[in-house]
Amino acid sequence: MKKRIFAFAMLAFLFTFISCTKPEPEPEKVTLTFSGDIILDLGSTDADVLEFVTASDGSAVTVTGIDYDKPGEQTATFKTGDVTENKSVKINSAGMAGRYYISVFASNGSECTTGEGWVMKILEGDEYNQIKISSTIETGDQTIFTDTEYLIVTFNGKDEPTIENYEGGLMFMTTPASAEWTFSEITYGLNDKGKYALNGFRMDGYKAGYEDFYYTVEFEKK
Repeated sequence: MKKRIFAFAMLAFLFTFISCTKPEPEPEKVTLTFSGDIILDLGSTDADVLEFVTASDGSAVTVTGIDYDKPGEQTATFKTGDVTENKSVKINSAGMAGRYYISVFASNGSECTTGEGWVMKILEGDEYNQIKISSTIETGDQTIFTDTEYLIVTFNGKDEPTIENYEGGLMFMTTPASAEWTFSEITYGLNDKGKYALNGFRMDGYKAGYEDFYYTVEFEKK
Protein backbone atom coordinates (compact mmCIF):
# COMPACT_ATOMS: atom_id res chain seq x y z
CA MET A 1 0.00 0.00 0.00
CA LYS A 2 2.84 2.34 0.93
CA LYS A 3 4.57 1.54 -2.38
CA ARG A 4 1.43 2.47 -4.33
CA ILE A 5 1.06 5.76 -2.44
CA PHE A 6 4.73 6.53 -3.09
CA ALA A 7 4.30 5.82 -6.83
CA PHE A 8 1.30 8.14 -7.03
CA ALA A 9 3.24 10.85 -5.22
CA MET A 10 6.14 10.57 -7.67
CA LEU A 11 3.77 10.81 -10.63
CA ALA A 12 2.15 13.90 -9.14
CA PHE A 13 5.58 15.48 -8.62
CA LEU A 14 6.68 14.76 -12.18
CA PHE A 15 3.43 16.11 -13.59
CA THR A 16 3.81 19.31 -11.57
CA PHE A 17 7.44 19.68 -12.68
CA ILE A 18 6.64 19.13 -16.39
CA SER A 19 3.62 21.44 -16.36
CA CYS A 20 5.71 24.28 -14.86
CA THR A 21 8.50 23.99 -17.43
CA LYS A 22 8.07 26.58 -20.22
CA PRO A 23 8.96 25.57 -23.80
CA GLU A 24 12.00 27.20 -25.35
CA PRO A 25 10.97 30.29 -27.41
CA GLU A 26 11.30 30.09 -31.20
CA PRO A 27 14.38 31.99 -32.43
CA GLU A 28 13.44 35.32 -33.98
CA LYS A 29 13.46 35.22 -37.78
CA VAL A 30 16.27 37.23 -39.36
CA THR A 31 15.10 39.86 -41.87
CA LEU A 32 16.91 42.11 -44.35
CA THR A 33 16.13 45.82 -44.46
CA PHE A 34 16.92 47.97 -47.51
CA SER A 35 17.35 51.74 -47.37
CA GLY A 36 15.39 52.74 -50.48
CA ASP A 37 16.08 52.10 -54.17
CA ILE A 38 19.59 50.87 -54.93
CA ILE A 39 21.15 53.04 -57.66
CA LEU A 40 24.90 52.76 -58.23
CA ASP A 41 27.51 54.27 -60.53
CA LEU A 42 29.31 52.25 -63.16
CA GLY A 43 32.33 50.52 -61.66
CA SER A 44 30.84 50.22 -58.17
CA THR A 45 31.63 47.22 -55.94
CA ASP A 46 29.85 44.80 -53.61
CA ALA A 47 30.88 47.05 -50.72
CA ASP A 48 28.96 49.93 -52.29
CA VAL A 49 25.74 47.96 -52.75
CA LEU A 50 25.93 46.47 -49.25
CA GLU A 51 25.70 50.00 -47.83
CA PHE A 52 22.00 49.78 -48.69
CA VAL A 53 21.18 46.65 -46.64
CA THR A 54 21.31 45.51 -43.00
CA ALA A 55 20.37 42.25 -41.26
CA SER A 56 18.10 42.44 -38.22
CA ASP A 57 20.55 40.41 -36.12
CA GLY A 58 23.59 42.39 -37.25
CA SER A 59 25.06 39.47 -39.18
CA ALA A 60 27.16 39.95 -42.31
CA VAL A 61 25.33 40.13 -45.66
CA THR A 62 26.72 39.02 -49.02
CA VAL A 63 25.53 39.92 -52.52
CA THR A 64 25.85 38.15 -55.88
CA GLY A 65 24.49 38.54 -59.41
CA ILE A 66 25.60 42.08 -60.31
CA ASP A 67 27.84 43.09 -63.20
CA TYR A 68 28.92 46.62 -62.28
CA ASP A 69 30.10 47.29 -65.84
CA LYS A 70 26.54 46.89 -67.22
CA PRO A 71 24.24 49.90 -66.79
CA GLY A 72 20.53 49.32 -66.36
CA GLU A 73 18.44 47.19 -64.03
CA GLN A 74 19.76 43.89 -62.68
CA THR A 75 18.57 41.43 -60.03
CA ALA A 76 20.91 40.94 -57.07
CA THR A 77 20.73 38.13 -54.52
CA PHE A 78 21.37 39.12 -50.90
CA LYS A 79 22.13 36.43 -48.31
CA THR A 80 22.78 36.13 -44.62
CA GLY A 81 22.70 32.75 -42.88
CA ASP A 82 19.67 30.85 -44.19
CA VAL A 83 17.94 34.04 -45.40
CA THR A 84 18.04 34.91 -49.11
CA GLU A 85 16.29 37.82 -50.82
CA ASN A 86 16.33 39.08 -54.42
CA LYS A 87 16.25 42.83 -55.04
CA SER A 88 16.49 45.15 -58.04
CA VAL A 89 19.76 47.05 -58.41
CA LYS A 90 20.12 49.91 -60.91
CA ILE A 91 23.45 50.85 -62.48
CA ASN A 92 23.60 54.45 -63.70
CA SER A 93 24.88 55.03 -67.25
CA ALA A 94 26.01 58.64 -66.61
CA GLY A 95 29.66 57.59 -66.60
CA MET A 96 29.54 57.21 -70.38
CA ALA A 97 28.65 60.84 -71.01
CA GLY A 98 31.41 63.07 -72.40
CA ARG A 99 33.05 64.44 -75.55
CA TYR A 100 33.69 61.97 -78.37
CA TYR A 101 35.22 61.76 -81.81
CA ILE A 102 32.62 60.27 -84.14
CA SER A 103 33.42 58.35 -87.33
CA VAL A 104 30.80 57.17 -89.82
CA PHE A 105 31.55 54.47 -92.40
CA ALA A 106 29.57 53.35 -95.46
CA SER A 107 28.89 49.66 -96.03
CA ASN A 108 31.91 49.43 -98.38
CA GLY A 109 34.20 50.52 -95.52
CA SER A 110 34.89 54.04 -96.78
CA GLU A 111 34.86 56.75 -94.11
CA CYS A 112 32.32 59.54 -94.52
CA THR A 113 33.69 61.74 -91.72
CA THR A 114 36.99 62.65 -93.36
CA GLY A 115 38.99 65.60 -92.11
CA GLU A 116 39.23 67.17 -88.66
CA GLY A 117 36.61 68.44 -86.29
CA TRP A 118 34.18 65.54 -85.96
CA VAL A 119 33.70 65.96 -82.23
CA MET A 120 30.33 65.72 -80.54
CA LYS A 121 28.82 65.31 -77.09
CA ILE A 122 27.10 62.37 -75.52
CA LEU A 123 24.93 63.58 -72.67
CA GLU A 124 23.31 61.99 -69.64
CA GLY A 125 19.84 60.77 -70.49
CA ASP A 126 16.50 61.67 -68.95
CA GLU A 127 16.45 58.23 -67.28
CA TYR A 128 19.22 56.72 -65.15
CA ASN A 129 19.90 54.04 -67.81
CA GLN A 130 20.02 56.30 -70.88
CA ILE A 131 22.49 58.49 -72.73
CA LYS A 132 21.76 60.94 -75.55
CA ILE A 133 23.93 61.09 -78.69
CA SER A 134 23.90 64.61 -80.11
CA SER A 135 23.03 64.81 -83.78
CA THR A 136 25.02 68.02 -84.34
CA ILE A 137 28.78 68.12 -83.88
CA GLU A 138 30.42 70.43 -81.35
CA THR A 139 31.14 73.26 -83.79
CA GLY A 140 27.45 73.41 -84.73
CA ASP A 141 28.06 73.39 -88.49
CA GLN A 142 27.28 69.72 -89.27
CA THR A 143 24.23 67.67 -88.28
CA ILE A 144 24.73 63.96 -88.81
CA PHE A 145 21.23 62.68 -88.01
CA THR A 146 19.35 65.46 -89.76
CA ASP A 147 15.81 64.96 -88.47
CA THR A 148 16.33 64.48 -84.73
CA GLU A 149 18.17 66.28 -81.97
CA TYR A 150 19.42 63.14 -80.27
CA LEU A 151 19.64 59.39 -80.62
CA ILE A 152 18.79 57.86 -77.24
CA VAL A 153 20.60 54.73 -76.08
CA THR A 154 18.84 52.68 -73.39
CA PHE A 155 20.87 50.18 -71.37
CA ASN A 156 19.17 47.03 -70.12
CA GLY A 157 21.54 45.54 -67.58
CA LYS A 158 22.97 42.26 -68.82
CA ASP A 159 20.77 42.34 -71.94
CA GLU A 160 21.76 44.21 -75.09
CA PRO A 161 21.30 48.00 -75.17
CA THR A 162 18.82 49.48 -77.63
CA ILE A 163 18.32 52.61 -79.74
CA GLU A 164 14.79 53.43 -80.87
CA ASN A 165 14.15 53.35 -84.61
CA TYR A 166 14.81 56.65 -86.32
CA GLU A 167 13.03 57.88 -89.42
CA GLY A 168 14.86 60.63 -91.25
CA GLY A 169 18.00 61.63 -93.05
CA LEU A 170 21.70 60.99 -92.68
CA MET A 171 23.91 63.85 -93.83
CA PHE A 172 26.18 61.58 -95.90
CA MET A 173 23.32 60.07 -97.91
CA THR A 174 21.49 61.84 -100.74
CA THR A 175 19.61 58.95 -102.36
CA PRO A 176 17.22 58.24 -100.80
CA ALA A 177 16.95 61.47 -98.83
CA SER A 178 15.58 59.69 -95.76
CA ALA A 179 14.94 56.17 -94.52
CA GLU A 180 13.70 54.08 -91.64
CA TRP A 181 16.74 53.20 -89.54
CA THR A 182 17.19 50.34 -87.08
CA PHE A 183 20.18 49.94 -84.79
CA SER A 184 22.17 46.89 -83.74
CA GLU A 185 25.64 45.78 -82.56
CA ILE A 186 25.68 48.53 -79.93
CA THR A 187 28.93 48.13 -78.00
CA TYR A 188 30.39 49.87 -74.95
CA GLY A 189 32.75 49.27 -72.05
CA LEU A 190 35.99 50.43 -70.47
CA ASN A 191 38.36 51.98 -73.00
CA ASP A 192 42.15 51.92 -72.90
CA LYS A 193 42.11 55.02 -70.67
CA GLY A 194 40.01 53.24 -68.07
CA LYS A 195 36.90 55.28 -68.88
CA TYR A 196 33.45 53.93 -69.59
CA ALA A 197 32.57 54.76 -73.17
CA LEU A 198 30.19 54.03 -76.02
CA ASN A 199 32.14 52.27 -78.80
CA GLY A 200 29.73 52.23 -81.72
CA PHE A 201 26.78 50.66 -83.51
CA ARG A 202 25.43 49.60 -86.89
CA MET A 203 22.46 51.36 -88.49
CA ASP A 204 20.45 49.65 -91.22
CA GLY A 205 18.32 51.72 -93.58
CA TYR A 206 15.07 50.68 -95.26
CA LYS A 207 13.20 52.61 -97.96
CA ALA A 208 10.52 51.35 -100.34
CA GLY A 209 11.91 51.00 -103.87
CA TYR A 210 15.56 50.80 -102.73
CA GLU A 211 17.83 47.97 -101.76
CA ASP A 212 18.59 47.77 -98.04
CA PHE A 213 21.76 49.57 -96.96
CA TYR A 214 23.69 50.21 -93.77
CA TYR A 215 26.35 52.38 -92.10
CA THR A 216 28.54 51.80 -89.08
CA VAL A 217 29.31 54.44 -86.47
CA GLU A 218 32.36 54.42 -84.21
CA PHE A 219 33.11 56.59 -81.17
CA GLU A 220 36.32 57.47 -79.36
CA LYS A 221 35.98 59.20 -76.01
CA LYS A 222 38.28 62.19 -75.61
